Amino acid sequence: MATLKEQLTDQLAWCRRHVEQRQRIELKGGLRITVYIDGAGAAHVMLARDGAKGPSDDEARTVLAHWPEPIAGPVTWERAAGRLAAWMTATLPKTNQLSLFDSPTQPHTQHNHNP
Repeated sequence: MATLKEQLTDQLAWCRRHVEQRQRIELKGGLRITVYIDGAGAAHVMLARDGAKGPSDDEARTVLAHWPEPIAGPVTWERAAGRLAAWMTATLPKTNQLSLFDSPTQPHTQHNHNP
């Protein structure tokens, strides 16, 4: 069985290749993690669980601790619930650093400005 970090790495890589498309993984304890990348490159995360209780703060911290890319600042989760499930959503702050899955669009070249 893949570790949480491996699962999140695979999920995030797929989402970076398929912008605006959601991908969901379900962990053996019933927690569902849905991720998508918006057109600006920001990662959106939803943690969900069947029933009224929903995901815990500890589960949210664990997901962020295993997130495969740097997170630029604090993450604010919003909670919501429906008839059959409860969930938490967050948009992860972007860093200026290249993600694990990005590559520079142009190679770096050095310029010698001495005549």
